[in-house]
Amino acid sequence: MFLLNGQTLITDRTHLLAVYNDIAKACLQKYNEQPAQKLWLDRGISAYDSLLVLLNVIRSGYLTEDAKIELASKSQEVLKEAFAVYVQLAAKEKNTQFLEKAFQISEYCKAFALLEAAKINNFKNAVPLDLDLQEQRLLKEIDETDKKIYLSNSDSDEYDKLKKHRFDLFNQMAKLKVALKNNALSYWTLRYGGADLNVKDIQNLLLDQDQGLVEYFCTDTTTYVFVITKKDFSFYPIHLKLEELKKSIAQFQYHLSKPINTSVKIKDLHYDTLFQKGNELYTQLIAQISTELPARLILIPDSPISDLAFEALVTHKNIQTPSQALEQSAYLLHKYATSYCFSANLLYEMKKNQLPKYSRRKVAVFAATYADKISPPKGVYFPWSPFLSPMGLNQINLVANLKEVVKTIIYEGPKASRQNLILAAQKARYGHVIAHGFVDEQNPNLSCIVFSQPKQVLDTSNVLLMNDFYHLKLPFEVLGFSSCQTAVGPYLSGEGKKSMARSLTFSGVRSFLATLWSIQLNGATQTVPNFFEKMLCSKEKIPKDVALTKAKIDFLNANQLSSFVIHPGNWAGTILIGATDYQQDSAAIPTYILLLLGSALLIFVVWMVLNKKKLKPSKAI
Repeated sequence: MFLLNGQTLITDRTHLLAVYNDIAKACLQKYNEQPAQKLWLDRGISAYDSLLVLLNVIRSGYLTEDAKIELASKSQEVLKEAFAVYVQLAAKEKNTQFLEKAFQISEYCKAFALLEAAKINNFKNAVPLDLDLQEQRLLKEIDETDKKIYLSNSDSDEYDKLKKHRFDLFNQMAKLKVALKNNALSYWTLRYGGADLNVKDIQNLLLDQDQGLVEYFCTDTTTYVFVITKKDFSFYPIHLKLEELKKSIAQFQYHLSKPINTSVKIKDLHYDTLFQKGNELYTQLIAQISTELPARLILIPDSPISDLAFEALVTHKNIQTPSQALEQSAYLLHKYATSYCFSANLLYEMKKNQLPKYSRRKVAVFAATYADKISPPKGVYFPWSPFLSPMGLNQINLVANLKEVVKTIIYEGPKASRQNLILAAQKARYGHVIAHGFVDEQNPNLSCIVFSQPKQVLDTSNVLLMNDFYHLKLPFEVLGFSSCQTAVGPYLSGEGKKSMARSLTFSGVRSFLATLWSIQLNGATQTVPNFFEKMLCSKEKIPKDVALTKAKIDFLNANQLSSFVIHPGNWAGTILIGATDYQQDSAAIPTYILLLLGSALLIFVVWMVLNKKKLKPSKAI
């Protein structure tokens, strides 16, 4: 298959994956017929190992973002077959190593292109400049040669020359990889390695003592759950048809995210369906593994679970109202502090993101403002322009509440701009953007965040499109968005949802707040400032997932008399994605050094004043 119209041209290499898959299945079939012949088992496993290596070589060689996404989708059938084989082998051989192989394939089926982007972001600076330029040149030249080969006549002399040139380029790339391995080993390992974290790596590198990772892998008939804690690794099949699971989650999310305001009648909120589905999903996805779970969960969802707000799941039966759910502590929120990521390997890369030296423990707050009746420039397609309206009272209160509880750098009016967001990442470790956001399900690349628009004609330079995140550097410890549906987008097979949140991961942020739906009432107005306050003002560093959980529970307790306000649609839609820990503050200038420097400067000023008086010439008589 080929991609034209300005996109990178690629040939269909997935047949090579199918060849390795067929070899593996043939060997394992021989082993089933002759169980005493372990050689067939070893050969089958080796074929699957080669398949994963080949998949990663294809991905890391020279494909663009869009081509990697296509490759991820086209490789899913083969990978799911390999997954099923490993699950069967684990049951037959009673060997957890096969379950670890299945877990690795689950990781390969998630964040396929995104993982590599995060790796390059972390290790690009480790590459010597001459090798970096050579790599870029070769990737570009191979891509252009592929296009020419496709467009040329296969019977012509030019076609043969192009094929030979392409072969030469591959030889140059092979030599370059050797040079990279010798001169930038960390970059080479991650650029040309795959989703290689094993269970022990995750236990040692990702998890705190009170933390567990729960990863879901969905097939048409079964949802598989991997549970990794600091000491244990377990695996559960849930026999639930994918279409039934999709339907249940869609019903739950619909009633959960239904706009909530004081004009809505209680009978129209359908509490019965909301809490029934919430309990049903809890029973299916969490209850049978709950005895093994610690207090904090890292959730790695799969389609369609990636749309699910886990914290709003209901752990008790027969709950009738939000007030009753609060009184009985019946939400998953009350049992676990949760965070999310697109894959375990990607989470590891996000944890390694480096913050700027000497950035301060402040929150850069962007409060966008908008003129009335903003129109797009002539010839520009932005269908959401008519919906750009001045921010309401909740957004104003959010800014005021943040200023009251934490140290802030405020960007309001024209200063709430895309360019200042980039600059602010060098000054403040935390950021929060209060601006309009729009999701385009048909063309996700048009999904965007719109910064201040003081004129009635849209300033497109102040619009942050989804694709812009691929090129920006926003190295924040936490970056939050009070914008609509930043975690929503179409699901890409093998990659996850193509959302603003996913794109943001390219920018080097360690973790971020995203929204699963438009939050209508004042949930964010109270929970977001409380979240930042708990992170920045507590004597002991509270993990980010715990800080967000406590902020939400505080919100519920403070508003418990109003079922409208504490409806889960008002608080469960804000989720934390990425690292739950904090980068060490070692890069910052220690306080005692600042005090010493300040004291030295004061002494110097006093000395200058005194000596100036002594040296001042006396007047002539």
